[in-house]
Amino acid sequence: MWSNANAERGEDREQELKEKMWFDMIKNGCDVKQFTGTFESALEIIAPPTTTAPPKGPLLSTEIVTQKKKLKATAAGNELSKEIKNLIKQRKEASRKLQELSKRSENEAGKRLLEQELDETNQKIKRANEQHAALKRNFFERFFGPKPEVSLVPHVGSTEQGQFQSSDASTKATSRDA
Repeated sequence: MWSNANAERGEDREQELKEKMWFDMIKNGCDVKQFTGTFESALEIIAPPTTTAPPKGPLLSTEIVTQKKKLKATAAGNELSKEIKNLIKQRKEASRKLQELSKRSENEAGKRLLEQELDETNQKIKRANEQHAALKRNFFERFFGPKPEVSLVPHVGSTEQGQFQSSDASTKATSRDA
């Protein structure tokens, strides 16, 4: 098809495709190459020279996987932490204003509504604080709870050599079990 088109019409059509059909793909990093029907042209399309840096993964993945950062130490974690702190600050200010209005209100029904709104706002503050604390925990702890505290110490009073027990004395293990 393209080999049958005149050069000017082909260039116009390519430009139209770039601007309309392929715009989002090009914006997101795709390249447009012309296939001229030769082996070299095909090779240029499927294996272009690597003169540019290899594509990088998303920053969060790179920071956690490659750089071994905890979520709270990543750029996303820092931004999320700022947002949560800002949200807490805003809700505390709203809570303070609701308390003030409730104290000044002489209408009992209005006062109850303000107190209800105040309770809901305080619950939202509590949830935001919990989310902020969760951000500081590592991945394992967020999904599976805190790591168990097991410190192996020699079992006092044991006659068997190599017998140990956990610090909560509920689990015993011997060196033969390991």
